Amino acid sequence: MTDPFLRRRRWATAGLILALVTAAGLTLTQGAVDLPPGEVAAVLAAKLRLDWFGEPSAQAASVVWNIRMPRLLIGVVVGAALAATGAALQGMLRNDLADPHILGIGQGAAIGAAIGAGAGGVQGAIAGGVFAGIVTSFVVRRLRRRATIDPNRIILSGVALGFALSAWVGFVVFASDRSVVPPIEFWLLGSLTGSTWRAFTTVTVMVGVGLAGLMVSARTLDLLRLGDRQARHL
Repeated sequence: MTDPFLRRRRWATAGLILALVTAAGLTLTQGAVDLPPGEVAAVLAAKLRLDWFGEPSAQAASVVWNIRMPRLLIGVVVGAALAATGAALQGMLRNDLADPHILGIGQGAAIGAAIGAGAGGVQGAIAGGVFAGIVTSFVVRRLRRRATIDPNRIILSGVALGFALSAWVGFVVFASDRSVVPPIEFWLLGSLTGSTWRAFTTVTVMVGVGLAGLMVSARTLDLLRLGDRQARHL
């Protein structure tokens, strides 16, 4: 007899995959230039060197492959990174409220991205965001060492840290070059406009390294879920 929890998890996984495929289809077909699904399929088939849907138009090929596909794939990678990071933090702190933004890590990364964007464009934003996010993570790790008995204190400390860093994000945006401010503001709101294949490669490599580290640390994260005392014993 199938475990009810396992059955529900399979249905949930199937539903999420269906939602992802639907969102991907809408992303590739809808926008400033609406494209029929057949035209999008022709572009993707042509990139795979398949002649299943005929020859796509030059406009469709440019819009789908150079604009929408990098944005779609970066969105998938970013979503996977946020989900994995949230799961790791929830396991480490034994609190379902924990996520990078609650603990201030997202705000710290935003400061680095805003500064990096002013200095080096998209690649500078990626490098600055990663560096600042790592530094903020070490700050949160320091907070955990001081509050091993009550992880809820870390959540509250992270909220306070996030508010403080949010103020600095606003200051950095205000002090930045006005020609750079609009993209920074859009990025902070979650926009993926301006995504390129080069940015996708960079983000994928960095996220892949982080996910590999989480997979290696999976047993440790499972033990931390039991509590500090039992995890230390095991």
